[in-house]
Amino acid sequence: MSYLPPLRRWLRRAALALAALVVLAGVAVGALAVWLQRSPTLAGELVTRVERVTGLQWRFADLSARLGWFGPELAFSQVRVLDRARIEQTGGSLT
Repeated sequence: MSYLPPLRRWLRRAALALAALVVLAGVAVGALAVWLQRSPTLAGELVTRVERVTGLQWRFADLSARLGWFGPELAFSQVRVLDRARIEQTGGSLT
């Protein structure tokens, strides 16, 4: 390895660092997914935070964690917005 030119050595180290980051992100998302499945109150706390920020009341069927293109993300499925009057007042749409 000491015979590699400096550029190749640097590229190899960069590739190893990137691979380590991808593995670390995957482990973090996996741990978050397990935590979401085993914690009965975490999903409710997340909903409360989002409702506080948006001012809307909503419900969902399932919550999962995954690794998206831009990093770890939470995915809510079958979301229903319950506060339709507020959306209509602001000129928004449910679609």
